[in-house]
Amino acid sequence: MIAFLKVWRGVAEPKVVTLISFFVYVGAAAGSIWTFTEPSLTLLGELGPIITRVLAVLIFLGALMASAAALPGYWALERVGVAFMILGLAGYFGVVIYMHATSEGSRAQQLTGLFVGIGLLAAQLARIWSKDWAPSKARIT
Repeated sequence: MIAFLKVWRGVAEPKVVTLISFFVYVGAAAGSIWTFTEPSLTLLGELGPIITRVLAVLIFLGALMASAAALPGYWALERVGVAFMILGLAGYFGVVIYMHATSEGSRAQQLTGLFVGIGLLAAQLARIWSKDWAPSKARIT
C-alpha cells in the first residue's frame, strides 16, 4: 500500500487525465506491435509490407516515449511521442481515405475512429505544448 501511495503521489496532475493518457499510450504501443507482426491485408495491399510496418513503428516509438513521460509529467518527451503517433496515424488515415474513395464499401467507421484518435492526440499535444514539465512537476532552475 505504501508503494502504491508513493507512485500515486508521483503522478502528474490532473491524475485522472494523466492515467487515461498513460493507458491510451500503452494500448497504442500494444496495437502497433500487433500491426507490425500481423498487418492488415488491406493495408498491405495498398502500402506494401515496408511502409505498413514503418507506420506501426512510428506509432510504437511514439507510444513508448509518451507512456514513459506521461506519469512523471515530462511533457517535452511526451510531445515528441504524441507527434510520432499522430504522424503514424495520419499515414493510415490517408490510406483509408484513398481506399474509401477508390474501392467498394464504406470505410466511414475507420475514418471516424482515426479522426477522433488523431484529434484527441492533437488536443493533448496542444495542452502540453507550452512547457517542458507538467505544472505540478515544474523544476526550478
